[in-house]
Amino acid sequence: MLGKLDLTDVTAVGVEETASRRGQRYVTEFLDMQRHQEPIIIAIPGHGKAAITAFSAVLAEHGG
Repeated sequence: MLGKLDLTDVTAVGVEETASRRGQRYVTEFLDMQRHQEPIIIAIPGHGKAAITAFSAVLAEHGG
């Protein structure tokens, strides 16, 4: 699914961390702030530095 993802036009990224359930299960969503419809680029399990690092790798792999 991510194979065809093109992130070359992404200029502003928003980040939202939410708990998927009560407790310590988090999901971090990365949003293209310029896109009004379907702004979510990717959701990554976890939060904090690990999620940012994982997104940075995805961004680099897909032209961002």
